[in-house]
Amino acid sequence: MKKIRRKTVIILVAVVLLLFLPIPSPAASDGGTVEFRAMTYTVVKWHRILPTADASGKADMYIKTSVYWFPHNFKDIDDLWELEMESD
Repeated sequence: MKKIRRKTVIILVAVVLLLFLPIPSPAASDGGTVEFRAMTYTVVKWHRILPTADASGKADMYIKTSVYWFPHNFKDIDDLWELEMESD
């Protein structure tokens, strides 16, 4: 019984790690946006240059951290940007 219980615990820990362990991706060329993807969620650290500029001609930056849960975590960065713009 102890061997079965131990195997069950090991399998459960492995499944939880696979579902919730985030894997970083390289920074995007849009200003430095970084994604961390897991099987159940995605964390996006937005650093995106906005097309508008202030009076001095300096471009505005959109800086925010967002979490997208299943099923939105399987969308690409452009679809997540559209979701982000809809929510603001």
